[in-house]
Amino acid sequence: MKDEIIISYLKNELSEKEIREVNDWIAASEENKKYFNRIKFLWENSAFDYQSLDISSAEAWDRIQSAITRERIDSKPNIRIDLITLRRVAAVMIVLISVGFFITWIIRQDRTSDVEWITANTTTGINEAILPDKSHIWLNNDSEIKYPVKFKEKTREIFLTGEAFFEVNGNKKKPFIIHAGTSEIRVLGTSFNVKSGRTTPEVIVTVVSGKVSLCDSLNREYKVILEPGDQGINSPDKGGLIKEGNDDPNFQAWKTGILIFDNTSLKDMCNTLSGYYNRPFVLNNEEIPGDKRITATFDNKDITEILKILEITLDISTRMDNDTIMISAN
Repeated sequence: MKDEIIISYLKNELSEKEIREVNDWIAASEENKKYFNRIKFLWENSAFDYQSLDISSAEAWDRIQSAITRERIDSKPNIRIDLITLRRVAAVMIVLISVGFFITWIIRQDRTSDVEWITANTTTGINEAILPDKSHIWLNNDSEIKYPVKFKEKTREIFLTGEAFFEVNGNKKKPFIIHAGTSEIRVLGTSFNVKSGRTTPEVIVTVVSGKVSLCDSLNREYKVILEPGDQGINSPDKGGLIKEGNDDPNFQAWKTGILIFDNTSLKDMCNTLSGYYNRPFVLNNEEIPGDKRITATFDNKDITEILKILEITLDISTRMDNDTIMISAN
């Protein structure tokens, strides 16, 4: 079969009789089929605009003919990775990831479609919520929960964005399930902290009492069991699920108002205060020795009170520059 006829076939320029002849030729042998598919691949993926290619143009035909010739040479056994293949693989990966998140969204929509829901968030001044089962939730700044007016018969499911502390009433027949980012947290009766980012899928669960299961929403077999003192992290950037001990005594300071420092470096203390007061603390490292440390407990102290204590205790000076706290040596 001439290459010109195959190209015309691909451009829908043949008569019905000629189309049947090409189809019969393709079906006649596996070799014909492979050769047709190679030309079709080149035709569809060539670097020029094949839609406007005029097969009657000698120059245009020379271009496709050269591509076919090159393809024949390259078809000899060798190992090569072309840019088109890489792009296609990347596109497939993106589609698979998108489909995964879409399936999760569909599942969640199906779960919520026939239920009346209540939404509570800190932007409207709500920072505590009592659920239908009398479980208690405290919301941190810029956080939101969504829970049903009445829980279903077999489960108690809610949705969280941001950070919250939970005290869940026990009920072995109705597991308590929290959906946060791409994570799912299951409990029976316990108290724990959940931190879920708005701009990142990372979820951090810190257990105070009881037992908690943290798993990935797209693969529930992939999970870690957390007990008091444990911290579980589900983060794609850190390799998925991680279980570790919690060494931060201030993980729920946002709720209790109590900040604890035990021989803590000034740098680490400033990082904690920055997160607690939601404003930057900037150290002049050239002036302040790196070994300055502090042991103290602050119970619901105003930021100005804490800065005065630091000035006296560590012999430093502080000043507020708009929202930024500047710290330097005396």
